[in-house]
Amino acid sequence: GLAVTDGDDRAVACLFSMGGLFGRGRLIADTGIIAAAPATADPPGLVALSVNPAIDHVLFAASAAGSAPPAAAPLARLVAAARRAIDEGADAVAALADTPDPTGRVRLNLYACDYDRQRVRSRRCAAAADPAGHGLAFRR
Repeated sequence: GLAVTDGDDRAVACLFSMGGLFGRGRLIADTGIIAAAPATADPPGLVALSVNPAIDHVLFAASAAGSAPPAAAPLARLVAAARRAIDEGADAVAALADTPDPTGRVRLNLYACDYDRQRVRSRRCAAAADPAGHGLAFRR
């Protein structure tokens, strides 16, 4: 999987699997997001993207992949990293390090920003790729 942003604060989070072309290929309303739920009961992972529209920037982008039992393991690790980054202000490297994978089979790649709520525009951003996997997390 990957989590990437560019210099204009546009972001993408993708997950790649052998589950078929573009999952079910359904677009979610007017979001531009393809619903890539595979036909199997246990999806190989998930992606997340969080944007703060009030200040027009990405807070969090992530991909979590793995076929670890329980099936909810990728979701649990992604949610834990999101809470660490968004709620607690940890950078992506710390959020990844602080959300270990107890199953040893979930790979997480993420990009996270924190901002000073007093100054609104002041922020620090970082990207982190799971060292146990072959994913990509990048900030340009």
